[in-house]
Amino acid sequence: MHDYLGETTEETALREVHEETGLTIASLLFFGVFSGAGLRYIYPNGDKVEVVSIVYETADFSGELRLDEDESLGLRFFPILEIALLPLTSANKTILSRFL
Repeated sequence: MHDYLGETTEETALREVHEETGLTIASLLFFGVFSGAGLRYIYPNGDKVEVVSIVYETADFSGELRLDEDESLGLRFFPILEIALLPLTSANKTILSRFL
């Protein structure tokens, strides 16, 4: 078991990206904090949450995409305009709308 107490949001983002994709991020740019009604989600088991997402962006990364099957069904890069055509959660649509 790992102890992540005291980890900053930036450190968490860098670690999570590496763990879930195999990519190493060299730098992050803060994009925004998203919360509220637009980020409500109901899981298939009926659990209800209101997500608080701290979002960063980067184009400064290295490595090859590596799928962690415990975390994801697949990995792929998409052109930004194609992402809006995907079946996204309402929370992800809310965040994506700020990019476009």
